[in-house]
This record gives sequence, structure tokens and C-alpha cells, in this order.
Amino acid sequence: MPQVHLARGSDHAPARTSLWFPSLGLPPALCCLLSCRCLAVWGGLLAGLALMASGCGSSPTDVDVDDRAPLPSVAQLDFGAVEPAEAWDYWELRWMMPPGADSILGSGGAGARAQLPSQVQEELDALSPATGFAQGCLPGHCFKILAGVDGDEIHLWTTVDGLLEFLGSVDSLVEAALLLDAHGFWWDEGEDTGWRSAPGGWEFVVLERVSSCAPVQTDRVRLLVAGSGELHEQAREVWERLEGACI
Repeated sequence: MPQVHLARGSDHAPARTSLWFPSLGLPPALCCLLSCRCLAVWGGLLAGLALMASGCGSSPTDVDVDDRAPLPSVAQLDFGAVEPAEAWDYWELRWMMPPGADSILGSGGAGARAQLPSQVQEELDALSPATGFAQGCLPGHCFKILAGVDGDEIHLWTTVDGLLEFLGSVDSLVEAALLLDAHGFWWDEGEDTGWRSAPGGWEFVVLERVSSCAPVQTDRVRLLVAGSGELHEQAREVWERLEGACI
């Protein structure tokens, strides 16, 4: 029977969660309107309208996005650019929402999943960790995990440290984006976020939820992802702030 190994670092604290609305794939403008609409229900129509006027109409300018290219969503990244620290017969990045919801976002390795022994494929299908990295989907709970196959052994990574252990170092834009996602940052594939090459790594402008209740606050952050996997914050601004709300 295939053996499942939990990688080192999997008992660390999970990564910060990402805001519910972007995890649904909605554009930022609609996310903002939806947030304010919820506030109108919670805090009364007048309070909600006031928040729409003050929160949704803001135009932050402290973090520039000049000369940056849009960053594809995680599911649209080129996983062929991922080079793990060790060679695997097969590996996969999986999105999960217990109980039952599950999809493979990307994969790699020496061979395809279909080439694995049937018992190993069944063991992969049966994986059911309680948590992982890149958590989100409020008010529910979803996350991502990595699973690797070596012979009849299955290895599992469920934390940011585990992801970095799997990668070894950050050698491509795709790996840098995966690390950002694991830390709980997200992006909108539009003009408000983006990336560009920089000395020592890749520079990103991304979004981060820093408070989920009274206020709900999302910051826009410029940071550098170094080849070592370290994140170096360079600038930060309030992107959206909704007083008196909780999610």
C-alpha cells in the first residue's frame, strides 16, 4: 500500500487567508460593490451608502504599477516552469474545499498521473488534509496542497514552509507567484496589480487582507520575492477599508 508522508514544516501555523470575493474570481470593482452591499444589510441602508461613497470611490496612489505586466491567475500559470528541489515521478498542486470539492490546478514530474499504478492514484484521490496553504473562501474554508509521488510513496506539503521545501529555491516567475499565493496575497490580472523583473528576484504589486472585522481592510503591497524565497516589503497602502463590517 502506498505510504503517505507529511513533509517537514507541515505543523507550522497556516498561511494567512485571502479575501473571499477575489477567491471567487470576481473583478475588484464588483468585489467592492458586493462588500458595500453587505454592509447596507448589516449596518442599515444609510450606513451602507456612506461606505460606498467613502470606501469604494477611493483611488490609492502610494503604490505605483507603472511598467508592470499583468500576472495570470494561479490556475493559468505555466507549471512547466516549476523545478522542484528533488525529482519526482509525479507531483500536483491541488485546490480543496472539504468536504468533497477538489481540483488539480497544475502538475509535473517524470510522468503523467495516468501512468502511476492504480493503487497510487487511488491513494492520491483519497488525500484529505484538514488544512493547507493559500487559505480562503470565507465564510467557508478552502486551501491548496502539494502532493508528490516517489515510487509507491506519497509526500504531502500543506504549509508555506513545506512549499518552499518542495521548491528548494525560487527560480522562475511561476514559482514566485506560487509563493505569494501561499502567503495569502492575490492579484486581479488587471491594471491595479502586476509584476516586473528586479535585481535579485521579481517585484510584485499585489493585494492583502489585513483585517476581516471592524474594519474590513485590504492593502495594496509592493514587494520583492527573492530567489531564496524571502519576501521583502517595499511599500504599502490602504486599498479598501470598510468600517463597521465583518466577513
